[in-house]
Amino acid sequence: YVPPGPAEQARRAAETAQRRVEEQRNTEAVQAKAKQTAQRLWGRNGAAHANHPYLLAKGITAADIISQIKQSHYQGQHNLLIPVRQNNEIVSMQFIGPDGGKRFLAGGALRGSHTFVGDPGQMANGVVLAEGFATAASIYQATGLPVVVTFNAGNLPIVAEKLAQTLPADI
Repeated sequence: YVPPGPAEQARRAAETAQRRVEEQRNTEAVQAKAKQTAQRLWGRNGAAHANHPYLLAKGITAADIISQIKQSHYQGQHNLLIPVRQNNEIVSMQFIGPDGGKRFLAGGALRGSHTFVGDPGQMANGVVLAEGFATAASIYQATGLPVVVTFNAGNLPIVAEKLAQTLPADI
């Protein structure tokens, strides 16, 4: 074995850097398309119905929570639409079926994304982070505090760090 010389190492490093740039461009293009799709879905669908089987099963009854989500009819099912946000913009969508099955819009940005249950303008009184929508809704119904939905456990610390940078220090 003869280790690669400086010229070969430089060539490999340049190829790796170029691949990363191309992958980043591709990811950004896919996420931009998903963002457009999510915003179009949000705009085209109507309010969620309080009698949706998932909402009933989870005991989510508060009208102010239900008014923050929408419902669509797709392939014979009524799915709840939960907006996935970054910087106050919808960048993707979570779909929750009547049976509780959850899925995300393909290609949508999820890392660092969140949504709110309750009024984010009330965070001066405190804020809670939760992994899923139903958990967040239950916490909100019990406490009245706004709750940030992070959608998965791995996203909790990322969203918490973002919030810590934007919230006043005394919260």
